[in-house]
Amino acid sequence: MIKWIFLVGAVLMLLLGHYLRILRWEKFINLYERPPISAMFRSLSLGYALNLILPVRAGDIFRTAYLGRRLRNGMGFSLATIILDRFMDIVAVAVIFLILHTLGVTKAAITGSVMLYEIAAIVIGTGLIVCKLFSPQIKQTAAAVCAFFNDTIRLEGLKFFWSLINAFRDLNKIDVAKVSVITVVMWAAYLSSYGLFALAISGPGGFSTVFITLFSGSSLGMTALGSMKKLGKSTTPIGMVESLIYTLTPVFALYVVTLFPDVFRKPMGRTAGLSNDVKEENYLNILPQVDPRDQMQFLEDYFSSSNRKFIDKFIELNRGISILRDYSAGSNATTMLCMDREKTFYRKYAFGEASEKLNEQLVWLEEHQGVIPICDILHKDCGNGWCCYDMAYVGNAYGMFQYMHSQPFERSWSILKSILDTLCDHLYTLDRRKPDENSMKQYFTEKVDRNMEKIQGSRILTDFIRQEYIIINGKKYKNLPEMDELFDYEYLRNVFSNDNYSDIHGDLTIENIICLDNERDPSKAYYIIDPNTGNIHNSSFLDFGKLLQSLHGGYEFMMMTKNVKVNGNRVDFLYTRSTIYDEMLEKVKGYLRERFTEAGVRSIFHHELIHWLRLMPYKLENDKKRAAMFYAGLVMVANDIEEWYG
Repeated sequence: MIKWIFLVGAVLMLLLGHYLRILRWEKFINLYERPPISAMFRSLSLGYALNLILPVRAGDIFRTAYLGRRLRNGMGFSLATIILDRFMDIVAVAVIFLILHTLGVTKAAITGSVMLYEIAAIVIGTGLIVCKLFSPQIKQTAAAVCAFFNDTIRLEGLKFFWSLINAFRDLNKIDVAKVSVITVVMWAAYLSSYGLFALAISGPGGFSTVFITLFSGSSLGMTALGSMKKLGKSTTPIGMVESLIYTLTPVFALYVVTLFPDVFRKPMGRTAGLSNDVKEENYLNILPQVDPRDQMQFLEDYFSSSNRKFIDKFIELNRGISILRDYSAGSNATTMLCMDREKTFYRKYAFGEASEKLNEQLVWLEEHQGVIPICDILHKDCGNGWCCYDMAYVGNAYGMFQYMHSQPFERSWSILKSILDTLCDHLYTLDRRKPDENSMKQYFTEKVDRNMEKIQGSRILTDFIRQEYIIINGKKYKNLPEMDELFDYEYLRNVFSNDNYSDIHGDLTIENIICLDNERDPSKAYYIIDPNTGNIHNSSFLDFGKLLQSLHGGYEFMMMTKNVKVNGNRVDFLYTRSTIYDEMLEKVKGYLRERFTEAGVRSIFHHELIHWLRLMPYKLENDKKRAAMFYAGLVMVANDIEEWYG
């Protein structure tokens, strides 16, 4: 009877140890998200049940998969937390074996186990030092290993390595005191359980025999039941029953808890810190991106980049948010739709040289608040080598491309006309002045001559540049070198001689106009985002030229085209330009002719041509597969302008 009391006590203490393990495991996960209560209990109970019949703790694989499928951060993150959990167990078991050895337990298994765990500790410690010293090489190796698999497995593999790095890096953010107390009490419960079980089975050697049997090096390749068979009397039928009661009862109890009604589980959850009805904390995002494609892009950049400073700053800036969608387009800055606990907003950031340009954009936005309708700045964070700011998100806002293709044409035109009127009457009246010769020369040198040299020196366009004519979607066009008079300084100086300088937006494309659902007042039905301050030749005609790059050149439709086929002097791509763009182009051309002289309209179209020229180096560097298509866009615009004004 006394032995059965010992057995019951052993079961209860083992159950307490498992429960405390869940509490500690939750502390690792809870930095990044709230784990579901039932899933944690079930994953541990079912994983331990599998360990009874599978060797080398293979039940942890099930534990990883079961919980990982129910966590927002996935199986890679789940595995990383389990590795951290097991890492702490290795340290604890090594300490216990060392204590047994110090107390004079002379069994050979003790000596061997002490050596095994010392070696394990040395290997782990050395591994951490190596990872610190050779971080870039190890990251590249991890990425290379993941690259052997399909995209789904590759993403999970990268997320695992990323999660493991973060799990160890963020240990300082865990409540160390609580984790330490939980760990000490957990192992006290386990050791008490092993001692009571030793008394229950009356095995030779008592506690030390049980502990050695469960944790010595020879036991690691055995199942849990196999280890129990080594415990003397457990080889008898009654001994096996005792072993099964001891090992299965706590596992069964953990599973049964998940079947209780919420009224029973919620108090337990509050005690454990797991309840789903407590106020949410500000979790760190292991990966702020929501879209798997954005996650893959970030992880590939992280594991291949040696620029640790910028990557770390990105993590710091975005750990408290969820990135819903990446809206980045043709610049070196990143624009994302984000969400935190309180609001949805747009975040734009850049690193390195691009951060200086973004900071100039931020200054422009702050200086022109109230002059024209522009986005509201909610927050900014700029420093040495980075710049980031948040823009307000408006629920009834649409990009003008979407708006003009989903709303009545006259409504879209009334908004665009209101924008042009507001810019002419307010923005273009600020700091109005005549152009100077030095600015004209600098504009030509940096925006025309230098970009033309980059195009002509590009290996991607070598075959194109040599041709007298190129065939674009079956139509013959004069090639750029055959129209070099369009890019002559004296010719452009004459074209731009009637331009006036003033404050300008600098990047007035269709995609930088945001429309609001306000039918009554067109002047309150839009705002403008993303100015560009590096234009040198600050004429309002640059803004109109940028608008024509959308409506005349069809830039947005090219951005939607994924596949481009090049063969000799032929380039073919799907060019799905809409009739809405054609109608809007005619309206804008009519507006320009009413507002400006024919010389002014001529200047505007030539500025559009230069905008296409300025676009090409970026596409040649960052969009190589489609660069020929954008070159074709440049050629088509140049042919139109030569025909109209040559």
